[in-house]
Amino acid sequence: MTDISIRKLRKAYGELEVIHGIDLAVERGEFVALVGPSGCGKSTLLRMIAGLEPISGGDLFIDGTRMNEVAPKDRDIAMVFQSYALYPHMTVAENMAFSLRLRKVPKDEQATKVRETAKILGLDHLLDRFPRELSGGQRQRVAMGRAIVRDPKVFLFDEPLSNLDAKLRVHTRGEIRSLHQRLATTTVYVTHDQIEAMTMADRIVVMNGGNIEQVGTPLELYDEPKNVFVAGFLGSPAMNFVPGRYDKKSGVFKVESGPEINLGMNRWNYEGDAIMGVRPEEFRLGGELPVTLDLVEPTGADTAVVFHWGKTAVTALFHERVSAQPGAAISIALTNKLHLFDPQSSERIVETD
Repeated sequence: MTDISIRKLRKAYGELEVIHGIDLAVERGEFVALVGPSGCGKSTLLRMIAGLEPISGGDLFIDGTRMNEVAPKDRDIAMVFQSYALYPHMTVAENMAFSLRLRKVPKDEQATKVRETAKILGLDHLLDRFPRELSGGQRQRVAMGRAIVRDPKVFLFDEPLSNLDAKLRVHTRGEIRSLHQRLATTTVYVTHDQIEAMTMADRIVVMNGGNIEQVGTPLELYDEPKNVFVAGFLGSPAMNFVPGRYDKKSGVFKVESGPEINLGMNRWNYEGDAIMGVRPEEFRLGGELPVTLDLVEPTGADTAVVFHWGKTAVTALFHERVSAQPGAAISIALTNKLHLFDPQSSERIVETD
């Protein structure tokens, strides 16, 4: 059952339109991540769902009810912000119970809900502390607890982990995912970190310039990106894009001032100028491609190397340790997981069956 339905939704500030008539359906209990570069409209869309930004056009439905003119407090949503937004003069317990107090929930029921939520989040030993006495991760869990005690129809998260250090981000995203699996509350999560989106979301919405580029499961978007933008946005290190020319009869992909490679005869029903997309992990040591290393970056478990294929700088990621130094000549091969894009439309060319 659809819990959030967005139809032809628009947002404009005067003459400047920043959301361009988008459509999106979020199913009940689903965890959906909105990703995209800064300024793409993902936080604006979240704030429109929350009622913090007025809607310029189109319709927003939550649980079948049109919400365009409904006040934020009446939408039965809970939002977790990047900045925690805790009241400094209140204890953890008082911060978590604040929304319940506003709704005049009986005090014994408030206390029960706060205790139950605090136990879920591992905050039960911190209920008497003030925000200044907590770490960044603990403050973010309090902010999450304040949302959970309300038992809303929808959770909204606006880059909640961006203020945390790398190790704590990994731990906290696991906590959020576990919470979602336990509570099964519809969740819309905005992040600029595509690793967060890939590891947490049931589906990802990739936005660009106020439009939705593609919606799908993390692996659908990773394995079958609709266009160059989606392909380049998801993945770290990012996908390599090598311009050249594909001859479908011979299967050869020719690169200006670089070695050519056979991609397979009639693999794509396309011929002419094209962009080959290859992810860094799809290279292997030893093969038909001679390259000269520009950079070698050992990371422990993996080794990233950079070389030029024709005029294009390419990054390869090997699970082996590479002993060669910059300036050395090595040979490499590609796996069969390659993409071809139309250079005019930037759309991915689908392989023939």
